[in-house]
Amino acid sequence: RVILLLLNAFDLEEGSVTADNLKEMKDYLMATYPQEYAQLAPQIKNCSLEAELDTAVQGTGLAFIVYSEAIKNMEVPQLYSVLYFFMLLMLGIGSMLGNTAAILTPLTDSRVIASRFPKEVVSG
Repeated sequence: RVILLLLNAFDLEEGSVTADNLKEMKDYLMATYPQEYAQLAPQIKNCSLEAELDTAVQGTGLAFIVYSEAIKNMEVPQLYSVLYFFMLLMLGIGSMLGNTAAILTPLTDSRVIASRFPKEVVSG
């Protein structure tokens, strides 16, 4: 984020600011353009993987961020990633079927709909 912010704010060439030379570029821009850099200073924050994971890992983000990071460190990560996303697909389909059954059961049990339509028409 910081690299993108600096590239856009100071109209720098793409690739001129990298993670390796970020500190030097920040010092250079602070010395060369002090007023412009002072305006950007509140938006510039230190980046760390731990801070990003602490803020992003909540709820369903846990499944996609932390578990994917763990899979990356396993042996044969391609196999585990395919199995993991297949598992998520099956969980989604199971939830969808449960929600459909929760809606269709009261409809088929009600006298108004059950007397007019056969069960096969209501449930498809």
